[in-house]
Amino acid sequence: MKQTGLSFFSEILWALLIGVFAAVFLLPLYDVLDASFLRINLLLILLFAILFRYTIFLNQTPYLKPMWIRFILVITVLIIFFQIFKQTQDFFELFDTHDINFFLRKDRLVNLSPDVIQEKFAYFRKEFLFFATGSLIVIIAFSLRTVASFWTLLKGKNR
Repeated sequence: MKQTGLSFFSEILWALLIGVFAAVFLLPLYDVLDASFLRINLLLILLFAILFRYTIFLNQTPYLKPMWIRFILVITVLIIFFQIFKQTQDFFELFDTHDINFFLRKDRLVNLSPDVIQEKFAYFRKEFLFFATGSLIVIIAFSLRTVASFWTLLKGKNR
C-alpha cells in the first residue's frame, strides 16, 4: 500500500513538473499567438517531456512494466512520429506562405509593439522547431530503448 501511494505521489509530482515545464515555454507566447497554434505547441512540449521521462525512467515507471503496454506505446509513438513530421512540414509551409498576422490572436487585439511581436514570433519559430525535432528524436530513442528492454527480457529467458 505504501508503494502504491508513493508511486501515485511521484506521478503527480512528474505531472506538475511537466506542467511547469510547458508553462515556462508557452507563457511568453500566450499574449501573441492564436490558441490553435498554442495547443499544437503544448502537445509537442508535453509529448517531448513525457517521452523524455519514459526514455530515461522506463524501468522505474510502474505502469510501463508489462511488455504489452510497452509494445502498444511503441506502435502509438511511431504513428505519432509521422504525424509530427507531417505537422512540421505543414508549419514550414505556413511560415513560408503567411505573414505574422496569420499566427496572431484573433479573439482580442494584441497591444504590443511590432518589434516585440516580431521577437515573440521568432521565439515561436525556434521553440516550435526545437520541440518538433526534439519530439522526433525522443520518439526514436524511446522506441529503441523499449526494443532493447524487450530484447534483454527475451535474452534472459533463453538462458
